[in-house]
Amino acid sequence: MFKFAAMNGKNQGITRTKSIKIGPGETKRVVFRLDTGKGPAGTIHGTIRLGGRPAPGYTVTVESGEKSRSARSGPDGTYTVTRIPPGPLDIQVRCQDSGFEGVSRALSRKKIDLPPGGNYRVDFDLQVGSIEGKVLLPSGRPLGGVMVEARWKGGGENPTSSRRVQAIAGTDGTFTLGNVPLGSWEVAIRSQNFKSARKARVEITGPGVVARVTLRALSTVSFTVLLDPPLAKGEFYQGYRLVPRGGPLEIPLSGFPWARENSIHLQAPPGNYTLGMWIWGKGGKKWVARGRLTVPEKPKDPILVLLGPREDPARNIVKYPVAGKLFGKDGRPSGPGQIHFNSTRDGNTGLSFMGGLAFKIGVSKDGTFRGELPKGDFTWWAVVRKGKRREFLSSRSKRVHIPAGGVTDLALR
Repeated sequence: MFKFAAMNGKNQGITRTKSIKIGPGETKRVVFRLDTGKGPAGTIHGTIRLGGRPAPGYTVTVESGEKSRSARSGPDGTYTVTRIPPGPLDIQVRCQDSGFEGVSRALSRKKIDLPPGGNYRVDFDLQVGSIEGKVLLPSGRPLGGVMVEARWKGGGENPTSSRRVQAIAGTDGTFTLGNVPLGSWEVAIRSQNFKSARKARVEITGPGVVARVTLRALSTVSFTVLLDPPLAKGEFYQGYRLVPRGGPLEIPLSGFPWARENSIHLQAPPGNYTLGMWIWGKGGKKWVARGRLTVPEKPKDPILVLLGPREDPARNIVKYPVAGKLFGKDGRPSGPGQIHFNSTRDGNTGLSFMGGLAFKIGVSKDGTFRGELPKGDFTWWAVVRKGKRREFLSSRSKRVHIPAGGVTDLALR
């Protein structure tokens, strides 16, 4: 006598058992009929279009809890996903970038509640365009093999996971950034060995629109910087910013350096720069210290940089009154709690060194808040109390703009 058991996917909890007797040389079939408790599975089908035309080759993913099923759209743009358990579903149209990282991006999503055995039609009309261009060296020769990245800068709808689009330039220097959501985009080379002389700004104004750019690539050199005076005990370098002083490079370079005591290793095109160091100390204290340096074409020895007096990055900031209401995930006013506003690097020129300043404003029980913020662009997140538990709310990188003079009717959702 043998006893068979059916387990769930995590090998936890026996859902069915069956005993069967098998004699010498016998072969018997054991069939388990499982009841999921949710009713019969259903089907999701539909058509994906781009600019009104069928869009083949896109992946449709249907997520139900921890499980997901997917299918690809055919030549006529249609897709069918079967054997889907009933209940709330998150349906996404996704694509794969051609950059080194091979990022999978969600282009559009819809949420539905599938009844048991339901056959549901969900169509998508993708609101995406593309960016085509070429990477050239200062000599005019094409540069291939480098990754090009476009970053969303606003406009259109918040593209969620599609805020960055990547592609690799071919041997002739040409590249295509496909499936770019509507809005304003900044295009630049993303490479250690090459930097864009300047970032290109383009607009994707409608489905199927093709924007064209030309990127000028500057080769970089690796060098070591010795910083004086050295850090005190308990301090560390949190970031750096290289601001060009003339020359072909027109955009600052910034990042989080590998730092050891008073030396850091950097990579940048040869030229004259102002180097700013973002310093963190005990108790979360922040400072900015700046110094000048010249990067030669063939660095050999470490470059000594004399840092000037430390500055408070929040000094002389003018704040304006801000008031509004915070809404929870259910769409209703949410509170009490606290909102954290984080300044964005490019939206607050001169406001902060690394764009890392944060401001807090309290939220009342009815969701209203009142405080002060500098002008500029901010992302935000909030924590509100719901009885004994807490709810986390986020802007999901959708920016909030605070104009000079402030704003009194800000709705955060």
